[in-house]
Amino acid sequence: MLTLTYVIAYLVSLLALSLWTLSPSKSYLGVTSRTLFFLSVLVYLLTLLLAPKLFTVKLLLLFRDLGLMGLLGLLMYYAKDNKILAVGLLILCGLAIYYWFLPLLFLSV
Repeated sequence: MLTLTYVIAYLVSLLALSLWTLSPSKSYLGVTSRTLFFLSVLVYLLTLLLAPKLFTVKLLLLFRDLGLMGLLGLLMYYAKDNKILAVGLLILCGLAIYYWFLPLLFLSV
């Protein structure tokens, strides 16, 4: 149960970060995605904190996950003006997460 919550919270935070970066800040989607991002990151951090792992393993997982989250946010920020590039990056990141990162997430916590 904790593993599934960890994975879902992390994927929702990635999606919310992408939507928050691509949408205008004063729009309904911008405000909603910002709130969803902070709530999902809070749930992610709580599940990581409650995981029955060593503290060093938790730190490694935290740095790995936040590094990918920061990279995705940076890519979406640069692709904000070009919507075709942004959609392509979302599809590419989604495929990369599905094939490479998601199996690692299920093995992590």
